[in-house]
Amino acid sequence: MTFLNPGIFVLLPLVFFPLLSLFLKAKPSKVRIVSWLLLQKKSSIDRKRKIHRNLLLLLRCVILFLILLFISKPVPKRLRFDEIWVKASPATQSRRPELERFSRAASSYYGERVKFFGGEQELEEQFGRNSPGQRYYIVSNFSSPVVGLSIKDTVFYDTLSIRNAGVKFVDYSVFSDSFYVYVQNYNLQDSIIRVSLRDSSQDLWSREVLIPKGSIVKVGERLPPEHHTFVFSILTHDDVLYDNHVTVIRPFPQLKYQIVGTNIYLEAFFDEFAAASSKDDAKLLVSVRKVPVPGRATQKVLVFTDRFDESLKLFDVPEVEIAGPLEIAGLNFSKVLLFHEGAITDLHTLLKNATFTTSVEGVLYYILGIVPDPEYNDAVYSPYFWSYILDLVGGSLPVAYTDEGEKAGYISQDTLYLLDTLEANTARIFVDGFESNWISRRNIVNTINLTKCVILGLLLLTTLLEAHLSRRFLTV
Repeated sequence: MTFLNPGIFVLLPLVFFPLLSLFLKAKPSKVRIVSWLLLQKKSSIDRKRKIHRNLLLLLRCVILFLILLFISKPVPKRLRFDEIWVKASPATQSRRPELERFSRAASSYYGERVKFFGGEQELEEQFGRNSPGQRYYIVSNFSSPVVGLSIKDTVFYDTLSIRNAGVKFVDYSVFSDSFYVYVQNYNLQDSIIRVSLRDSSQDLWSREVLIPKGSIVKVGERLPPEHHTFVFSILTHDDVLYDNHVTVIRPFPQLKYQIVGTNIYLEAFFDEFAAASSKDDAKLLVSVRKVPVPGRATQKVLVFTDRFDESLKLFDVPEVEIAGPLEIAGLNFSKVLLFHEGAITDLHTLLKNATFTTSVEGVLYYILGIVPDPEYNDAVYSPYFWSYILDLVGGSLPVAYTDEGEKAGYISQDTLYLLDTLEANTARIFVDGFESNWISRRNIVNTINLTKCVILGLLLLTTLLEAHLSRRFLTV
């Protein structure tokens, strides 16, 4: 047995406060009529009153001790936790009432030691700030590893079982109306899942899809040509609602870009699927014959050049081979920079050897040793060349994962946000071999309630007994 508030025992000497009355001398009573029988009777009464008095003093000491014991909050040593962490995220939304009941019950005894967290990363950061040797209790579905779980006899836990099937990924082509959604059945036993696509007025199509447990199925078809807002939905009963739909806005949001330099062919190409923007707002910078300085929002830089200069050396670009004139697949190239060695047999190997990729301070740079200009080469006439560029810049709608319920399933700032599906993985009764550290929430709540009932019951019983003896003592 241990105590959550052991410091309260500095007040333990107060328990013996009622005993001070033993050291207070009472005035001797006068006997006005001297009689042997009367003295015998009074002696008997005094003995009874003395027993009553001592018993009352003992009961009052016990009452004070029980009060201090209740305030000190005794718990079994295994349940002495410095902090109790309860997961509150979109994946546990359906369990919110259950988790709130547990947190209220735990807070009534553990007080401010009970806290909430959204993801395991937040918990790992908290572990890093706390003092070593502290004991934690975690209620989570453990969607990702927790650093603290590597500390045996320090972390104890209970798991949440999440039932879920949801949208895993979205795929479409900027040059067509096809829209495909990848749906994953994480742990639902019923593998028949109904999916539908609807606009503001009606269902466009609806069908049942067979998705075995743990599998991913690609569903979807060509969207209508009209400009609409569509909602793709999974019609299933699970615990996680936020990954059951995706809102599709057509026309699709455009990628923001800026071109540095002049090339009418590149401008015409990027205007097909991207929107011209200022340098600080553009996620993509396209440059001709020089390496630009990235803006505030720049994520990718695509440089087209047919000459090797000092700006390339700053990016540790290796010495290049200047090739040309070449004829590949009926296309003529007068000058190409080759960054990699290897046989050139077709346009694919030419573009691969002419592309250098590097990352600097979080910005991805693609340097392509070909400038699309019919005066120098025939690349502008090749659909494969433009498809290759589209693959480099990621012409499809970018997808990001979030654990914010109000954001999941919607498009914001040219990005489709889906629920972080790791949050919905099947929970296990053990985590990384720590099954011996599993303690059920019910066990903790039952122990708390039993401890409180026993202490308060004894306190009530001794108080009633003390009141009864006090009344008898005063009437003797």
